[in-house]
Amino acid sequence: MRKMIVLVAVFLFAFSAASFGMINIPWLASGGFYQNDASTPLLNNIGDTALIQLLSAGANGTIDSPTTSGNFVGGDDQLLVQLVFTNQNGGSFEPFATSGANYGTYTNAYSSFNVYGRIFLGTTPTNGTWYYDGPTAATINEPDQSNTQLYDLNRNLVGGEGDAVNQQVVGAVPEPATLGFLGVGVGLLLFRRFRK
Repeated sequence: MRKMIVLVAVFLFAFSAASFGMINIPWLASGGFYQNDASTPLLNNIGDTALIQLLSAGANGTIDSPTTSGNFVGGDDQLLVQLVFTNQNGGSFEPFATSGANYGTYTNAYSSFNVYGRIFLGTTPTNGTWYYDGPTAATINEPDQSNTQLYDLNRNLVGGEGDAVNQQVVGAVPEPATLGFLGVGVGLLLFRRFRK
């Protein structure tokens, strides 16, 4: 009887490991990045930094614009992992925010979503900060935890020359009613001032 219980337990463990796989995503940028002029390395000077994020595209599966607060993720997107990359010594890869190696590996229990990468010039995005969004890729269920799903921020490159940060962060735009109230307030202040 004891052997039977052990066999059933081993079978259930093996079945659960196969059924409930993992997400194993080593992520990197194979070609690196340029500033918005498409010719100057992103981190042109020693000490320059970039914020690099790996994100989930949320329930709708599409990339939402970043925000200027919190973890800088907008809409229903979710931050999976982020790091700050610094040009420490001006080596051959560092100015392009790539080291020729992985940024790391994101590992979690499997769930189905679209993953994508984002890189900001600097570590605290504000209105006007340049950034680049990598392509989306569907997660893959990896029952064998030794298997990985490589994610490359530069996957859409042709020729391997690097991508330029080609979008700018835009802050929240006030609603017309808010602007209207602001205008009325300024008008009343001016009226009061000139009335005296």
